[in-house]
Amino acid sequence: MMWQRRFVAWILGHRLVVLGAVGFLSAVAFWFALSVHFDSSIEIWFLEDAPDLVSYREFLDRFQGDEVTAVGIFADDVFDPKVLAVIDRITAGAEEAPFAKRVRSLTNVDVFSSEEGGIDIAPLMEELPQTAEQAAKVRKRALANPLLRGNLVSDDGKVATVIVELDHEGATVDGKIAQTTVIRRLCEKEAQSGLKILLTGTPVFDDAFFRYSERDSKLFGPIMVLAVLLTSFIVFRRWSAVMIPFSVVVLASLWNFGVMGFFDLRVNVLTGALIPLLLAVGIADSIHVLADYYQELARGVPRECAVEISVAQLLLPCFFTSSTTAAGMLSLLVSNLKPVREFGYLAAFGVTVAFALSVTLVPVLLDMMKAPDQEYLERQKEGHLRRLFQWLGRPTKRRAWAVIVVTALLVVGSFLVLPWLEVGANPMNYFKKNDPVRVHTEEFDKAFGGSASIEVLFKTPNQQFKEPDFLTRLDRLERELEAEYHESIPRVLSAVDSLKEMNRVFHDGDEKFYRVPKTRPLAAQFYLLLEGEDDFDEMIQDDYKIGRMTVRVNMSASERVSKDFPLIEKKLEETFPEKDIEVSVTGFIKLMNEMEKYLLQSQQRSFLIAFLVVTAMMAMLLTSVRLGLFSLIPNLIPILLGLAFMAVLGIPLDPGTVMIGSIALGLVVDDTVHFLTRLKRNIRAGGTLEDAMEQSMHQTGRPIVITSVVLAIGFSILLLASFTPNIYFGLVSAIIVLLAVVADLVILPAALVIIRPSFRFVRPRHDAE
Repeated sequence: MMWQRRFVAWILGHRLVVLGAVGFLSAVAFWFALSVHFDSSIEIWFLEDAPDLVSYREFLDRFQGDEVTAVGIFADDVFDPKVLAVIDRITAGAEEAPFAKRVRSLTNVDVFSSEEGGIDIAPLMEELPQTAEQAAKVRKRALANPLLRGNLVSDDGKVATVIVELDHEGATVDGKIAQTTVIRRLCEKEAQSGLKILLTGTPVFDDAFFRYSERDSKLFGPIMVLAVLLTSFIVFRRWSAVMIPFSVVVLASLWNFGVMGFFDLRVNVLTGALIPLLLAVGIADSIHVLADYYQELARGVPRECAVEISVAQLLLPCFFTSSTTAAGMLSLLVSNLKPVREFGYLAAFGVTVAFALSVTLVPVLLDMMKAPDQEYLERQKEGHLRRLFQWLGRPTKRRAWAVIVVTALLVVGSFLVLPWLEVGANPMNYFKKNDPVRVHTEEFDKAFGGSASIEVLFKTPNQQFKEPDFLTRLDRLERELEAEYHESIPRVLSAVDSLKEMNRVFHDGDEKFYRVPKTRPLAAQFYLLLEGEDDFDEMIQDDYKIGRMTVRVNMSASERVSKDFPLIEKKLEETFPEKDIEVSVTGFIKLMNEMEKYLLQSQQRSFLIAFLVVTAMMAMLLTSVRLGLFSLIPNLIPILLGLAFMAVLGIPLDPGTVMIGSIALGLVVDDTVHFLTRLKRNIRAGGTLEDAMEQSMHQTGRPIVITSVVLAIGFSILLLASFTPNIYFGLVSAIIVLLAVVADLVILPAALVIIRPSFRFVRPRHDAE
């Protein structure tokens, strides 16, 4: 331990340098932390070269976006003149909203109408109806139009919608917030008349993500401070001791956000879990140092030497605990999801900073702090915990076997329920069930349907979008999708629907002619009329070689569509088997489907890597591969039980909970490191395994319990979060941490008694049963 003591002595001898360096780096971190921004777009979840993201961006560049805000207006009759006036005011106001590319509603939509010798395009209503009779005519005309019915008005005429298309230039968090804020104010103003008006769509989701994340960041900070202060004071009953862990946590968090600002990393849904994580990790090492420091003082060691000895003998264990935790975080770098990767190296950086501060700043602060009196030190030895640790440190074989049997039953049961664990990446499920954003979306989907979309892009040769055969197959595909997935896909739209409506109008509104034009010349004639419309390029491009089909999907049912994606893609291939017809699927729901695949891959790969790295590091610390594997017994069991808990309660594997396995393995192994390191040291000092276990329990039991409680409290703070992935992450992580305490203090000693692994210098127990 000589080099460790020399290191601590150098730190104490250069305290002004340490304080100056910490102060300077903190000031720089604070400056960069001020520039951190929020981003919740679907694109941030993918790596820049991900094929699905490349395809999505190609689609956006060509068609200028697929995101819309939908305003749902509910009334007994939306064609009532007063209701139409409300729809018209919302439409006019939305047209003035930032980044509104196009706004469509009953009051400004154009429809096809017949006239002598052809078809014309004219507004559904030249002016707002003033009488019930005028409104009835508009109602009859609108509900007879297949392009309006189910798109801008419900079949029963009780729900109307205003569709606001987001310009591609506004597809940023700031752009979506600016637009949604204006539209929300319009809706709130008009809702004062007593109408039920709902707001939904992906821009609304992103606006909510920003507002809720901002709220959570403001809430978690004070709660984190309070948790650190109260927990530390309850444990040590000294305000001077309270300020040491508090300083480590605050500085580690500040430096972390400073790094985010320096590298222009954005805050997202996952970043909210960083603060409780750093709270838990940052306080752990400093509490172990404080506990060891008071133990040295109680033995009569002078204050200066107590600081040096306590930090020196914990330097290596704390290095390995921080390294294993950082390894668990860094294992997330194998994920294909960009925010999960960013969370991995940011959390690893925060853990490293917390360790660095614990072995540099903490000894300096301890050396500057007045030592407690002898009465205080004696009180630290007393209490129920000491008697509990004495009982836990002397497990009998009968009790050990009982513990092993119960543990084995729990492990078997966990494996049986693991197949129940579901995967989910639906952004709507990120919101609580009673959240207005989720409630409004569910009500809109139930009444109207289709607040999200799948986009299908067709690249064809020789102007196929004019060929009746191609158009007929496309029409058949649309109807089959609507029929087979009617609960999830309320409507499928393409240029075919406009051609069918023009054909119907061309034949004097006869419903039997609501079909694809039978000849290419007739289709070409209809297209000539459509070419003059502003939105024609959003349907057909490149001289009728490229076209788009929009599959509207209920956001609340999007997970079911994601599961059926292979069947949908197979249907596309069967409908258009030609090699020269290229069909690609993209859009919001497609990206969400890919996210689910990445979630499973991330969980499997990151946990495997974390397991291998942590095992290697434990073997290195304990100088034995067998002991390294043995040490994982109390660490894998809590994680397995935590995943089983998720499966039983129906908690899905989502962007938040996908990280639990790797992070938890890196965290819960810390207590095992401290216990086994002490155990090995006590055995080398000349004790039997049983005596060494009892002594190690007294030395490490209290700080293990304290740090685990702090960890659980830190993760429990996330129960106050606005997003369910963060809530689930906090809940399951807290449960795993508490289970890990039981594993380290109950299962590990029982396993030691039964298995009796080979430690160096182990002496046999002569009074064994």
